[in-house]
Amino acid sequence: MLLYPGVIYWDFLGRFTSLFFFILMLCFLPIVFSTIRALQLPRRSLSFFLSLATVGAVFCVWVLLFPEAFLLSLPSLISLGFLWIFGSSLLTQQTFVERIAQEQVSDLSEREIKYCRRVTQVWSIFFLLNALLGLGLAGWASPKAWALYTGLVVYLLIGILFAVEFIVRKFLFRRSGVSLLDRLIERVFPSKGWSKEQC
Repeated sequence: MLLYPGVIYWDFLGRFTSLFFFILMLCFLPIVFSTIRALQLPRRSLSFFLSLATVGAVFCVWVLLFPEAFLLSLPSLISLGFLWIFGSSLLTQQTFVERIAQEQVSDLSEREIKYCRRVTQVWSIFFLLNALLGLGLAGWASPKAWALYTGLVVYLLIGILFAVEFIVRKFLFRRSGVSLLDRLIERVFPSKGWSKEQC
């Protein structure tokens, strides 16, 4: 999927037809399922990744059945899928980000739970805007602009959003792990003197 925008841009499908691309995508599915099994993920994470793999299989059928022009909408459809995962959890008592956080930290404070809900809202807005922008570029921009955004810019934006959220979380709650990055953050935002109630 990371190579997908480049494949479209270089007109790979124009030479090999959508059927070839469909077969190529199906070949990757066993790799995905084998990787998921090898990682021995927790139950909730396992069901999440299996859901993503199922969505990927559905998109393979989409490639086979619909004209190639509709393939430009695939990144936006994936973004809408993530929007559904994050956004629908806002209607429940426990948000998606909170479920992920509880797999790492079992004693989340009330403030941390509220923070998880806010982060879920931010990601939901991001995926919505990303889907709309991707569809806009697919419909009215050049293939080069579409490929540049969906194949590079969006991943940079995701990386920036991850980094900013990580720093904000460490600053607000002062929870430190054992990784090198956690130790570096601990030097910048030392937890000494902070009580659980303050965090």
